[in-house]
Amino acid sequence: MTLRIPAELHEQLRNDAKDAKVALSQYVADLLALQAGRPDLAREIKAVAV
Repeated sequence: MTLRIPAELHEQLRNDAKDAKVALSQYVADLLALQAGRPDLAREIKAVAV
């Protein structure tokens, strides 16, 4: 899957993933799983502070 996102969002996600000590791709996959209502598929993060 290829995503085109604003550079500012990419930087924020990269920093958030680094803070969580998770690879960026896994962090984004976990965010997508949580947003889709599938927390069972989130491997590294189980919740996201809003």
